[in-house]
Amino acid sequence: MEKLLVGKTAIVTGAARGIGKAVALKFAREGADVVMLDILEKELKESKAEVEAFGTKVEAIAADLTVEDLVMDTVDTVVRKFGTVDILMNCAGISREMPLNEMSMETFDKIIAVDAGLEAVKALGLEPDMIVGDFDTVKPEVLAYYRRMEHIVWDTHQPEKDETDTELAFRDALEAGCVFVDMLGATGGRLDHELSNIQLLAQGRKKGLRVTIYDAFNKIFLADAELDPQVVFEREGLYGRYVSFLPVTETVKGITLTGFKYPLREKDISILENPSLCISNEVLEEKAVLTFRSGLLLCVESRDGETGPV
Repeated sequence: MEKLLVGKTAIVTGAARGIGKAVALKFAREGADVVMLDILEKELKESKAEVEAFGTKVEAIAADLTVEDLVMDTVDTVVRKFGTVDILMNCAGISREMPLNEMSMETFDKIIAVDAGLEAVKALGLEPDMIVGDFDTVKPEVLAYYRRMEHIVWDTHQPEKDETDTELAFRDALEAGCVFVDMLGATGGRLDHELSNIQLLAQGRKKGLRVTIYDAFNKIFLADAELDPQVVFEREGLYGRYVSFLPVTETVKGITLTGFKYPLREKDISILENPSLCISNEVLEEKAVLTFRSGLLLCVESRDGETGPV
């Protein structure tokens, strides 16, 4: 069978493991020369050996893709060595990392108000792009105030339904093409709703959303071994002093923590056996890295009553 990519050069980021590694293997199998980029130097070296088995040229470069000058220098090096770049496949993820209190409204493309959350939106003097819910908890006068604004999209539902208002808002965010979603007011009230909102992180991540829950003491997000080959924590940008990891799937395998006060190497944790093993860690180096082989992890950056990010 004729190979589809003979004579082509591909750059694959996040290529040490997960989706990035699978893409690099597929490109090499189809005849492409492959340049593999990743911050995980040891895993990258091991994966390079597998990709080389297909007989094409393979270059593995350990690089921190959050450093723009380093990325540009790497691309220049690849072009000089291979002559061209025909394919760029980005499988490494970086997100918008800043304390919530440093974000302005310009940080966000859309504001979606969910039921009683509309009262907080009004208190902040904001005009949402969309309002979602059955409106069984929001004050009637607040609803009336926003009903006069013609530009707002309304997604109205009956109280008797299968989804929570927050889940419906997730659906609207997906349909609107959102990628990053920051949730406020998702914790601190009824425990059933709080747990449901946290569980929605998994649904959002599988559907392409990067969702973060913020409250006064916590920043909460989900890491998926298949979609997040590595998660980087920068000490200066942490929401609080502590970083914790809790299993969402029954077992999370192969957790490796580098740059933390309590490092781990290829450790498995389970909801049924040692779920609190990764509670209250701290970042010691400028950057700390989480990797794991399978499962879903709840990541929590937290603080004990500080007035602002540390």
